[in-house]
Amino acid sequence: MEGNGKSLALPLQSGGRIEVWNLETKKAQLLTSSFDQSGMPGYYAAFSKDCRLLAVNYQDAGISIWDLAAKKERVHITIVRPRWAADLAFADGDRTLVTVMSKDKDHSKPGPTLWNYSIVHWDVVTGKELATHVLDPTIQFKSLSPDGRHAVFENQAGQTVFDTATGKSSFAIAFTVGSNGESIFSDDGSTLVSYNGNEIIALDVPSGTETKRLKFPLPNKHQLLVESLPLARQEAAGDRQDERNQSRGAAQSRIGKTHRPV
Repeated sequence: MEGNGKSLALPLQSGGRIEVWNLETKKAQLLTSSFDQSGMPGYYAAFSKDCRLLAVNYQDAGISIWDLAAKKERVHITIVRPRWAADLAFADGDRTLVTVMSKDKDHSKPGPTLWNYSIVHWDVVTGKELATHVLDPTIQFKSLSPDGRHAVFENQAGQTVFDTATGKSSFAIAFTVGSNGESIFSDDGSTLVSYNGNEIIALDVPSGTETKRLKFPLPNKHQLLVESLPLARQEAAGDRQDERNQSRGAAQSRIGKTHRPV
């Protein structure tokens, strides 16, 4: 996670440690959570806008908000299973932390897959839960804007952008072909780029106005078959050549063993 182009947070895979690099001085400070007793790794990290705070989501150990100047955990937000955080970002002038939350799915029950996502706002000073917006359980999380104001979710009908402050949909993303894809926000959260196998769409946020669309025609099944045949033939020919080389090498090895020079 990069903050303001000047800092970089790198969660390490062991010991619950986070390296925070100053990209100007090329020096790093190591943060070790006092709440992460089991040393679980940090999964996600987000800087405040002024880069004074760093929120770290530790696997099964909750979220710590670090004061980077003091090198101390300002507050810890306890999150326990089956609840877990999928992503996080500072919002409202760094006064609140926005998290996209989910609950573990129950695979034993028949029916459609339920993702059980919600949007939760936390007070940065106290760690208190301020507001929770429970979403349609069938939609799946895709992306959260760096300013914490919008999030993208999708289901079979397509992708929808939600306002995290209200938990209401702001606008839908309309692909010409297909409904599902991937989405990413610009650093300031004012532009959303969504793409699938057929096209890329740039949208203004929060209006949803399309500013650019690039299409990539997909080849039909006949073209795919024609284009794949030569490659398949080359691979098959290569496999047969490898087999012949192995057989020839084995034969030469046997000859060498039975007809050694005297």
